[in-house]
Amino acid sequence: MGQTFGTHPQDGVGRTNGFHDGLDFGSVDHPGRDVHAIHGGKVQDIGYIAGLENYITIVSNDYLICYQEAFLNRGDITVQVGQEIKTGDVIGHRDTSHLHIGITKQKNLMTALKSAWSNDGTWLDPLQVIRDGIGGKETNDTVGNDTTTESQEEYYFQPFMVVDQKSIDEWGEHPGPDLVDERFQDADAMRKYALTTLKPDPDLNIEVTLQGNSFIPVAGEILRVLARDKYSGSYKTVGYTIYPEAKGQDNQITLNNSKTTILDYQNQKAKRLQEALEEQRLRISGLANSMDQQSKSLTQVVNNKKETDKNMEAVDQNIYWMQNGQHNLITTMTGGTASSEKYNDSPVIEVEQGTLRSNEFNLNGVSSISSRLMAKLNATDNSISATTYVELLKSDGSSAGKSNIIYIVNNGAWQSAGTVNIKIPAGTSKGRLVFDVSGSGKAYVSRAQVNLGYKVTDWSSLK
Repeated sequence: MGQTFGTHPQDGVGRTNGFHDGLDFGSVDHPGRDVHAIHGGKVQDIGYIAGLENYITIVSNDYLICYQEAFLNRGDITVQVGQEIKTGDVIGHRDTSHLHIGITKQKNLMTALKSAWSNDGTWLDPLQVIRDGIGGKETNDTVGNDTTTESQEEYYFQPFMVVDQKSIDEWGEHPGPDLVDERFQDADAMRKYALTTLKPDPDLNIEVTLQGNSFIPVAGEILRVLARDKYSGSYKTVGYTIYPEAKGQDNQITLNNSKTTILDYQNQKAKRLQEALEEQRLRISGLANSMDQQSKSLTQVVNNKKETDKNMEAVDQNIYWMQNGQHNLITTMTGGTASSEKYNDSPVIEVEQGTLRSNEFNLNGVSSISSRLMAKLNATDNSISATTYVELLKSDGSSAGKSNIIYIVNNGAWQSAGTVNIKIPAGTSKGRLVFDVSGSGKAYVSRAQVNLGYKVTDWSSLK
């Protein structure tokens, strides 16, 4: 089993006081992709928070259970909000190294997350809850049966210890729990299996504060870190805080040593492909005389004229985005009122409750977009909350889905919020940027923008 519940500072979990607020089920000790519900209830929320990644919360009369860190893609979640779930139902498919399960009696996830780094009783030990709820309180006595049966336990082989001396030399000795598996009757086979359950390198989180804000990190990017005369390694970018409009403010990056999977390589390959396509689009817009040759090349890739026309529409659409202000598609947002406040000389919209929606923009033939807006919540209390996402629509106006939901932090400061590299599903005709506000208090929005492709452009460079 992976990281257990409780305070384990010796394990280097990268949390305050070494506290881990749930239970991790790893791909080695729990193989297979299907994620099963450990308790029945109703799906309360499906969303995305950096660190939790895509997550599911299921609420019953007694608990809120959060399934997180297992779903790299939202499409791997197979249930819907409001759906009734029974114990054992498949709720998604894991495509990461582990599943983290957190259990709490607090029915509001945002409130419970305030105690994610503190063992104050908010989060419960999932292993203990599962044992008490499933096996700890059940009896199977038979009335009138007074027969006594004695049994004697015999080992297939004598117990032994398995060590990884290289790991001990580098990180010190950290004893693990006893490992018992009745599948093995041969000591050598058991030893080989035990070695696969060891974790020779600890989880390592690195917080990096950069000098200035000229370097813009990319989620999932692998960066090389060198501590001179001490340590070096390559780590994945799992989170960052940037201040694009605040000169002199240092950007911050969070890295960890999660193992790279085939999905990471696929994402990097997709990114390189997107960059190649972007370069090709720029060449098309600047070389009008080569359009005939481009048409011939496209014709070789498709099987019939209909497919050729479809691809050419996509090229025409991309050229339109670049020639007609692709960097600043969002110009208006309705649903609020103009504020007297300014953000770096830009207009500000304020809203107390409800939803701001931008003007609709055309997405025919577009493969990916990125969004960003500047937002601020008043910090007098914690009664206000806000989220932002891109809503995708079909040609008939029905929903084609939406991007990951981004939560605005209530700290009274302007902050950048949005999502990069939003994949546009087939059948999507248009979209609009949405900003939802609930609770009491005021929210402020400025500089809303949507960009073509996998990154956003600095406001000062917009058309």
